[in-house]
Amino acid sequence: MRRFVSKLSTMFVGVALIAAAQTASATLLVDASQVGSDVVFTASGTLDLTGLTLNNNTSCLGLARPALEILCVGPKPSQPVDVYRSLTSPGAFGTSTLNLADFGSGDMVGVSGTLLIVPLDYVSGTALSSSSTYSNSTIASLGLTAGSYSWVLPSADTFTLTIGNAVPEPATLMLMSLGLGGLGFARRRKDGA
Repeated sequence: MRRFVSKLSTMFVGVALIAAAQTASATLLVDASQVGSDVVFTASGTLDLTGLTLNNNTSCLGLARPALEILCVGPKPSQPVDVYRSLTSPGAFGTSTLNLADFGSGDMVGVSGTLLIVPLDYVSGTALSSSSTYSNSTIASLGLTAGSYSWVLPSADTFTLTIGNAVPEPATLMLMSLGLGGLGFARRRKDGA
């Protein structure tokens, strides 16, 4: 029994260390959740633009077109943005529907296939935060498929979209693993006494 508890404790500590390492790299997290009768996208994090190539400058507004891998989170009035190329894309995150946000705020961020969209003159590593709200909508009516989707930058940073809270955050996994590991360690000490 002691050997089992020891192995279990070691496994949980290992999972916690892996989760901690994942949170150490820069990433932009976008969460799409049902909030009452609305769908709300919230984005926060940082991005390292190393290895990306500036494609062009344009403008973007809050929108989602899942089948074409297009998502912009931020204000409804069109905002000037820089578009970088060379992302690795996970593919479509739903069916082909063009949805325009009813309102939003913050920094305009997004993806379009293998392109990354950031605020005009964005400085690599600077904090980003934004939201877009689709009033009187559901995840299904927007053509979104629940799950987690990650676009990978050459710097190994990720732009991760989670639809419907399908995957726990790495920090949550780390805390849970540390707690279970601590219980196993306490059990081991009790059995050894």
